[in-house]
Amino acid sequence: IPFQFEQLSILGFHLFSNYFLSPRVRFGLVCFSFVLLTQGIPTMNFGRAPIYFDELHNVRIMEADSFKQNEQLQEECNTFIERVKHFTDGITTIVDAMSANAEKVEAQKRKVLGLRNKVKAEEEQRMRRKTEIEASIAEEEAELDRLQVDVWPFGI
Repeated sequence: IPFQFEQLSILGFHLFSNYFLSPRVRFGLVCFSFVLLTQGIPTMNFGRAPIYFDELHNVRIMEADSFKQNEQLQEECNTFIERVKHFTDGITTIVDAMSANAEKVEAQKRKVLGLRNKVKAEEEQRMRRKTEIEASIAEEEAELDRLQVDVWPFGI
C-alpha cells in the first residue's frame, strides 16, 4: 500500500522539514512510517519519488529488484573497466615494444644507407682509379712506342 507523505503532514511534518530535522527525529519518522506500512510492500511516495524499504529495513529509493540489478550492472561495469584497463596496458606494452623496434630498424636502415653510399663511392673511386691506370698505361705504351722508334729507326 503506497504511503503518501500527506498522511504524515497531519502530524505537522512536510517534505522540506526532513532536511532540517535531527537524525534522531528523522529515524523516528522512518520507523513510524515503516510501522504504518507493515501491510503489503512498504513504500512511501513523497510526491514524485517513492521510498522503499528492503529486507533489512534500509531506506531505498529503488525497488529491491531494481537495486539488485543495478548492483549487478555496476559489478559487470567494473569488470568491463578492469578488462579495458588490462587491454589498454597490453596495447601500451605492444606499442612501446613496436616503437623500440622501429627505432632499431631506423638505425639499421641509416647504417645500411651509409654503407650503400660508401660502396657507391668506392665503385666510383675504383672507376676513376681504373681510368687513371688505363690512361697511365696508354701514356707508357706511347712512351714505349716513341722510345722504340727512337732506338730502332728501322724497326727490327
